[in-house]
Amino acid sequence: MSAALPICVATLTGPNAVMLRALYKDNVLVMDEPTKYAPTLTGINDNLVPSLRKFASRGMLTIVDEVSGDVSKATGANRVRLSDKHHTGSPVISVALERYNELKRTKAIILPTTSGRFEIPPSIVDVSFNSSGEAVYNIAWAEIKAEHILTILCCYATFYQPVGSAGYIKKMMSALHPKNAEVSTGPEWITEAVIKKDIRPETLAGTRHDEDTIIL
Repeated sequence: MSAALPICVATLTGPNAVMLRALYKDNVLVMDEPTKYAPTLTGINDNLVPSLRKFASRGMLTIVDEVSGDVSKATGANRVRLSDKHHTGSPVISVALERYNELKRTKAIILPTTSGRFEIPPSIVDVSFNSSGEAVYNIAWAEIKAEHILTILCCYATFYQPVGSAGYIKKMMSALHPKNAEVSTGPEWITEAVIKKDIRPETLAGTRHDEDTIIL
């Protein structure tokens, strides 16, 4: 079995600040219930920031969707916007949606109990094909809600690990000194039946992006 990857994602770009934890183990992504915070400086600084700092310090892969980057800097989290570019040059949202579809197709994603709010509706993405036969994805940004952002970030987190980050260095040191590595156990809401699933998702295809369109 593969090592568990504990994940914590948060978004500050909606009407509320929302955080969600997840666990990726043996190619299965399990998402916990979300926690909402007052979208004020007091609510964020006094409640969200300490939680994110705690989870990041424990080695969780922590990703925050925000404009300023202030919360990320204060907590040691990674700032990621959906419009950012993945290392392939494609937008984060395009590769994350491909990953989401892959996990859904292989039944390797377990959404929160309020799953209807976290499922990505097809209306968010309009797919067409250019003259070269390549898929062109037009994103309906106005339809993307906070729950969608959390799902997208969780899916993106399954293959995101920036070189030089605290989490990356910790994993490298654990590999070099396995006796000193912390024993990673999933949160109490992860059942043995879930984390023991053995599913092998396929490899994502290459992508490219220009200013107005997302081309996969």
